Amino acid sequence: MSGAEDAHLHALVRRTALAARTEAIAASPTTAPWWKRRRTMVSFGIAGIVALTGGALVLPLSQFGIDGTWVDADAIIPIKYTTDTGVDVSCRYALYFGDPEDRTPSDRQTAAFVADHDWTGIGQEMYDYAIAHPFVPGRDGGLQVDTQQARDEMSLSIAINHHIEAAIPFQLRDERDEYMPSSVTDCQGQLH
Repeated sequence: MSGAEDAHLHALVRRTALAARTEAIAASPTTAPWWKRRRTMVSFGIAGIVALTGGALVLPLSQFGIDGTWVDADAIIPIKYTTDTGVDVSCRYALYFGDPEDRTPSDRQTAAFVADHDWTGIGQEMYDYAIAHPFVPGRDGGLQVDTQQARDEMSLSIAINHHIEAAIPFQLRDERDEYMPSSVTDCQGQLH
């Protein structure tokens, strides 16, 4: 294959992976009951630990798993904002660009940019965007459980991704139509 075909195939695989991930997040069909799913149990376990410690526990975001491979986060973005009810919120969003088994030079350049970028004040902009562009089930996708909390979490997640993508220079996104880093967060989506 030529380099152009490799780049085209790479872009096609990324778009397919993005579509699959979006679909999995929006409507993750499964035959196992929710209480038997490992992802659910890990989430409940972490939430239980945080609840028992009064939230004093700071969850580490510097390492997380991608398809069974542990990686160091490329960047941990601090997100601080004040809600419309006056609540101060502080959380973090950790990112890793690319496939840990086959990381491209573009992935590394994007990761370096995001790690070196000044994210000061971005949290309030993300919050304002989430309030102005709320997630609407049906129009924007689906939710396994449609609650206001789930909608708020999705609204904040979309806002975070929108602002991060907008901050990345176009030349770093040249080989991909959309970027979709792997991420983990301790943001709860509190909007009010």
